[in-house]
Amino acid sequence: MGSVASVLKHRVRRDVGGEERKAISVVIERFADQLGDRADAKASVSRALNLYQASGASRDGFVDVLFEAGGEVRDRRQHPGKSPIPRNQMAYFFAIVEDRLGLRTGTTVSIEQMRERSLREVSLSGRSMEA
Repeated sequence: MGSVASVLKHRVRRDVGGEERKAISVVIERFADQLGDRADAKASVSRALNLYQASGASRDGFVDVLFEAGGEVRDRRQHPGKSPIPRNQMAYFFAIVEDRLGLRTGTTVSIEQMRERSLREVSLSGRSMEA
């Protein structure tokens, strides 16, 4: 195990400017309220700030991605189609954000793969058991 300083170095974000923090916080708190987020607001804001820093996107570009993700969750809730609506909508929101920013790679399943898997599961469960 490393020293306390090395642990803190990996846990503390690089400094985010006040304007960026405020803009992202306002948007995240708004979506957290709309999506019924049960997590502490600070946790959701921290998650968003971490994604913002990892993405290297501009503040305005990142906020645009947040609104796109919020719109996609809202559309999915209003028009679920054959796919089940995710139970934790804020987690789904963050998954969309990560996907749009290109941060969901490697072993992580993309949003499109999640949708395809859900559609397959629904179609398999809807089949007749009389085979």
